[in-house]
Amino acid sequence: MIVVRREKEPNSLLQFRKQYPDADYETDIPTNVLKDIREQMWEEQRHLCAYCMSRISKDKMKIEHWISQKSEDGDGEEKALDFHNMLGVCTGYMSSPHEDQTCDTHRGNIKLEVDPRSQESVAQIAYRADGTIYSENVLINRDLNETLNLNCERAYLKANRKAAITALQKFCLRQRQNGTWDTTVLKKAEQYFVQEKEGMKQPYLGAILFFINHYSRKNS
Repeated sequence: MIVVRREKEPNSLLQFRKQYPDADYETDIPTNVLKDIREQMWEEQRHLCAYCMSRISKDKMKIEHWISQKSEDGDGEEKALDFHNMLGVCTGYMSSPHEDQTCDTHRGNIKLEVDPRSQESVAQIAYRADGTIYSENVLINRDLNETLNLNCERAYLKANRKAAITALQKFCLRQRQNGTWDTTVLKKAEQYFVQEKEGMKQPYLGAILFFINHYSRKNS
């Protein structure tokens, strides 16, 4: 994952909430407000799913609530119209069997520990060279593997992350001097992969940045 930065909420959502403070997200929110939410999240996240980092389209992405609307403690109802509780996510293979679904589609209403909006939370996520995503934090690791199912083989997420990591390795091999991946090479790699192309971030960027930091620490 990479950190999701939420900006000021869309004005249409602000006005709707002021006018209808007791409105229900599922049944009352107008189409134009949903459209504004969707477009702003899509742009803020630079076209990546907040959970798996795959490319998402503005028309097909889902609006996810980090605190579920149907949370057991009831907080979800209060947060249902809170823009900062919303994330743009992929469809998570919703037409597939449950064991092959990912992200919000697989999660349902299960409470999450991992939070894409938190730098501290995202910093506890790690990757292996084969594309596996994991965490030493037991609760976050459970979210990644079980709740969000981000290592699902049938969804190709692990394979896609491995391909992104391999692309980083090939880039560094082309750039390196004297057989070492020095700081200069790694900075070039970071600039190359972090740069946005037509407003879009590189899919699976979190895995790439993890290994750039990994190699940087080994050189320090």
